[in-house]
Amino acid sequence: MSNTAARWTLVAALATTTLLTVTVTTALGSAGHAPEPAPNGVRQAVVTTDKQ
Repeated sequence: MSNTAARWTLVAALATTTLLTVTVTTALGSAGHAPEPAPNGVRQAVVTTDKQ
């Protein structure tokens, strides 16, 4: 692959990632409410990234 092709591949990958992030963020923001709770008897995992 030539340097030019590699650069355009990288640009396309970055643009796609950015577009996907914006789309997901917009979709979540437009939902306007918290996610539905799990049905009775179903436990949901809570994942935290706080390191104390």
